[in-house]
Amino acid sequence: MTQRRIGLLGGTFNPIHHGHLHIAQEVFKDLSLEQILFIPSGIPPHKNPEKIPSAQDRLEMLRLALLVFPQFEACDIEVKRPGPSYTVETIQVLQKRYRGDHLFFIIGMDAFSQIMKWEKPSIL
Repeated sequence: MTQRRIGLLGGTFNPIHHGHLHIAQEVFKDLSLEQILFIPSGIPPHKNPEKIPSAQDRLEMLRLALLVFPQFEACDIEVKRPGPSYTVETIQVLQKRYRGDHLFFIIGMDAFSQIMKWEKPSIL
């Protein structure tokens, strides 16, 4: 069985913008990935959900933006899950779903600088 190389890029995506796409394209190329999953947070634990569009609306905006990028896919795992969206839980589920594949956690410096405030940062 061939091990696929899959990137995981999460965020609020409020809205998805050229910066997200540029980073994804560069990482895709530099790491020789086969796919990148864009994972919009369902309920971001560090943001006021009343001040952002619904998770479903952000997911749909993401899907529309990714139509011209066949190597990128919107993943609804956090949108479907109830409660706050914790990256550590998402990655654990995706590790089981993509067992045998090599997953790459893609994170921007802005998020990385706050990672110690995230749920179970030592596991990440």
